[in-house]
Amino acid sequence: MTLTRARARRVGLGRVTSLVRVTRRLGAPARRTIGLNLSRATLRRLRAKGVTSLPATVTVAIRDDRGQTRSVRRTLTVRIQ
Repeated sequence: MTLTRARARRVGLGRVTSLVRVTRRLGAPARRTIGLNLSRATLRRLRAKGVTSLPATVTVAIRDDRGQTRSVRRTLTVRIQ
């Protein structure tokens, strides 16, 4: 999950644009839900700035048995609690 550089500076994260990276190994073809958790330090910084929601980009890259890779990118809004 990434932010734009301008947004990261605006919400007090400095030059950090990559918030979360998760790698999972999937077995059989099926739908999977993968949770993304922000670190405590990141959450503390966001809350200190009074941020309640944050637009972020999530990129999912899938590689099959033959080594072919497909990436899908979506922009979503993350609620900070």
